[in-house]
Amino acid sequence: EFEQAVFSLFGKMGWDVSRTFVMGDGGINIVGTYGSKIIKIVCPTTSSKVDISNLQKVLGIKLENEIDDIFVVASPVGFDSKAVNLAKKNNIIILDPDELSKLAQGLFNSDKIKLKVL
Repeated sequence: EFEQAVFSLFGKMGWDVSRTFVMGDGGINIVGTYGSKIIKIVCPTTSSKVDISNLQKVLGIKLENEIDDIFVVASPVGFDSKAVNLAKKNNIIILDPDELSKLAQGLFNSDKIKLKVL
């Protein structure tokens, strides 16, 4: 349900999105395009805050596949402080429920503005 909500949100924001159901995609759940912009979204399935081990896995996917696209991790329960720090250092946008709500309302802060389709 959460992944579907994120998928729908990015579609409403103007991204042409598709869900990936392929094994071996490195955990990427949603791919979006808008012109030449590409976004990759990971929605970890966890009942607790996303921790640094989850973000290390995501960073590994990003580096292994040489992904220069916009890379996003969305969590229904948030992130611990170590995960937040790792994301900031590696240009990974993280979205907790509050941030997702702000995006839905069209409120973009400085590092989320690149998610806005102009």
